[in-house]
Amino acid sequence: MEDNRTKTILLVEDEAIIAITETQILRKHGYEVVTANSGEKAIEAVDIHPDISLILMDIDLGPGIDGTETAERILATRDLPVAFLSSHTEPEVVEKTEGITSYGYIVKNSGETVLIASIKMAFRLYEAREELERYFTSSLDLLCIANTAGEFERLNPEWERVLGYPVAELEGRSFLEFVHPEDRDATLKAVTELDAGEDVTSFVNRLRRIDGSYRHIEWRSRPIGSEIYAAARDVTDRKQAEATLLEQEALYRNLMENSSDGIELLDEAGNILNVNQKKCEMLGYSREELLGMTIADIDPNYPADGFYRFWKEQPKGSSILFETIHRHKDGTLIPVEVNGIFFTVQEKRYLFGVARDIRDRKQAEYEIQTREENLRITLNSIGDAVITTDINGRVTRMNPVAERLSGWSADTASGQALEDVLRIVHADSGDTVENPVARVLATGRTIGLANHTVLISRDGTKYQIADSAAPIRDDNGQTTGVVLVFRDVTEEYRIAQALSDSEHDMARAQALGKLGSWRFDLKNRKVTGSDQARRIYGIGENELSMEFVQSLPLPEFRPILDEALRALIEDGMPYEIEFRIRRPSDNSVRCIHSVAE
Repeated sequence: MEDNRTKTILLVEDEAIIAITETQILRKHGYEVVTANSGEKAIEAVDIHPDISLILMDIDLGPGIDGTETAERILATRDLPVAFLSSHTEPEVVEKTEGITSYGYIVKNSGETVLIASIKMAFRLYEAREELERYFTSSLDLLCIANTAGEFERLNPEWERVLGYPVAELEGRSFLEFVHPEDRDATLKAVTELDAGEDVTSFVNRLRRIDGSYRHIEWRSRPIGSEIYAAARDVTDRKQAEATLLEQEALYRNLMENSSDGIELLDEAGNILNVNQKKCEMLGYSREELLGMTIADIDPNYPADGFYRFWKEQPKGSSILFETIHRHKDGTLIPVEVNGIFFTVQEKRYLFGVARDIRDRKQAEYEIQTREENLRITLNSIGDAVITTDINGRVTRMNPVAERLSGWSADTASGQALEDVLRIVHADSGDTVENPVARVLATGRTIGLANHTVLISRDGTKYQIADSAAPIRDDNGQTTGVVLVFRDVTEEYRIAQALSDSEHDMARAQALGKLGSWRFDLKNRKVTGSDQARRIYGIGENELSMEFVQSLPLPEFRPILDEALRALIEDGMPYEIEFRIRRPSDNSVRCIHSVAE
């Protein structure tokens, strides 16, 4: 039941008896009543009583302003329902009130029932209008009323939020002013449909904001009489999302079709949902054939429990990298590396897999392993010590001989600076010898160690060594490291030193005894003479041939010497002969006593 206790009615009536009667009727039905007998007092009453809910306005108020003007003045400051009371039923009088408000026109003396029913109807109409106004004002949709000329007549506040223009600035303007030039023709077509009485739904155009940018607006419009009622929404974000989605789909298709790897999309049961052309080429199937298969049909290593273990172990959005085998249509087994990404869409789980044919890589790995094994065997087989370093002079490899001489294992030495592993000093002074690797890296040339170089092993053992160091270059000629080859020449050094000492002693003995000696190189027919022999024969430091030495004896002694030399060479018979020579240095003749074996 309608609650009337809170409603106050302003009764504007200049006839006292009628005012009293109507006041009694209104109070009888639970309304509070405020009365005014003129238009001026009615205006004052509205100002004094903010709780007035409805006005019953007599049209003819005697002297002063009439009821219609009074209503217009009040409505200019207060939004109140006004029902007119009058004895007049002339059409022009009724039309005049309708131009002011439309909450009822009550003919005086119509009776209590008509009066109360008219008041209740006016309240319901006002409340419905208020509810509609609240909806219109608070709606998040863009609500508007326009005429068939395309001019905004009324808009709700949401328009100001979306377009940035005050609502008052938009009202009265043609919405075509704000339409993007590219959308104008489509918009005019939609207006034509509305003019023809047709509804327009799901129509989207772009309207200009106050800052010059554009927003996508989706319209639902209906023509009613001479007006168009429309509800619209800002769908810019949706349009941008759609554009982004289209871009992502295009990117996805581009990646799928232009990838150099095979791509597949699987569900959690392993069914193949999508593949790219490269996958078809890799396996020899058509796309239609693959879409009717499961991953188990092409992967002999597919686990018996399907992807269950993968789904269980891999969190959503994670990836897994593994190697497996895919079977070509002709039965060929292809090694592949798969990068699988697990993800969930609407509670459905999928695997996006990128499979790379790694046959070439496997072959390259095999060749590298073979070369590595051959190199290992070679390094382990040669008698010299070998150490390699990187571009920074740090040890990368050692063979067993290098391990033995340096006292470092290959594993321990790996990554160490060469000078920490290979301690080399001068044999006589003990001074550190310049790092050969540093010299090679600086010059890019092969170098050798100076004589009298000693390697001090990790345990303190000393080795006389001879070595060389050379750059390691890649296919582009760039230096990538250094290889150092050295050997233990301790015994050779000792023998050479002893021989040097012996030769020194022999030369001194020859000088004291005025004895000379010759050494004949029969293969190369060269002769090496001691210093004393050269002095006796009067020969300089130049290289000697056997023919030259054999030409020095006087002619009469040459046959004897030739025969003795032949018997020595062919039969191993020593000889002892005296003969004479002519010295080249002073042309003098000397007598020589020669013993040979």
